[in-house]
Amino acid sequence: MIYLDNAADTYPKPIDFWSNDSLSPLKNTIAHFFKATPEQVFLTSSAKEALYTVIHSLKLNENSTVYLTSFEPDVTIRTVSVRKYQDGIRLFFLPIDPNTAVPDWKALKQQFFLYPPDVVIINQVGSLTGAITPAEDIFSKAHAYGAVTILDAAQSAGILPIEFEKMQADILIFSGHKKLYGKQGCGGFLCKRENIFETMPNVLKEEQISQTVLESLCKTLLWGMDGQREKLQKEQELSAELLEGLQAFSDTIVLGPTLEKERTGIVTFALHGYSADWLVNRIKQEGQIVLRTARDTEPYLSEWLKAAKIEEFVRASFGWFNTQEEVRQLLKTIGGLCKKTTIF
Repeated sequence: MIYLDNAADTYPKPIDFWSNDSLSPLKNTIAHFFKATPEQVFLTSSAKEALYTVIHSLKLNENSTVYLTSFEPDVTIRTVSVRKYQDGIRLFFLPIDPNTAVPDWKALKQQFFLYPPDVVIINQVGSLTGAITPAEDIFSKAHAYGAVTILDAAQSAGILPIEFEKMQADILIFSGHKKLYGKQGCGGFLCKRENIFETMPNVLKEEQISQTVLESLCKTLLWGMDGQREKLQKEQELSAELLEGLQAFSDTIVLGPTLEKERTGIVTFALHGYSADWLVNRIKQEGQIVLRTARDTEPYLSEWLKAAKIEEFVRASFGWFNTQEEVRQLLKTIGGLCKKTTIF
């Protein structure tokens, strides 16, 4: 079975998690990986819980202005919407192209001037397009207004090198089981600013995380400590091969930047006349390849797609253990399905 759903959960995992080797404390290992301090590390059961916890704990009121991108995950949209309903905050979307993640800098500058930001939340890599957002540059402009900046690095931590102390992000969200290659059950956030929370977030202690999950994340962090650039390069190379191969099929639509260097290993595409569910199921049956339909991962981007009358997308997402041969097998399988199936 070829696994191409690494944006959901990376597979396989690189380490034998059940060995009895001695481990460094989890917070120390996370801090070392992100070039932070252990005191800045807070653990939750997942990146989703970290986002929920952080947003609900922020000091916000009816005079607060929060900015998001239109390609935030569902948990961010829903949680900020709850704060808007409860506290009367102002919510704006950053003027960023949802497909390429390229900002309209003139409009952004004007927007910040008219409605100064108190909190800016940015999804560094869109889980639908794979586009890399220039978050640091946006955060730098937000800091001129004293804003709290939150970087959702669930899809980027582990492939985009991050030095937290040097970053413009005040809070960084991470997922243990995605590009950090640990097992599901641990995520969290790093925080470098004091007095930004109304109440201290409810976070996990190390003893509340299962030993298997703790070991997996410790070991995979050590395994991936110096290899982020190589992982990103490999994902981009595999994406480039898939993007080139998809051009051979008529009426193919691909989301995200046209240049593979502007994206990570996520390729979301549609073949005109074929439903996403049908493609995912038949590709799994015919080619033994795991993909997924690309819907509801980023609600506001989904609305943008509906407006463009494009809804039936399939997502392939690569990881360190995928190969060029697997990409070619995917393209071969798609080609075979198109040849022997009448478009409906």
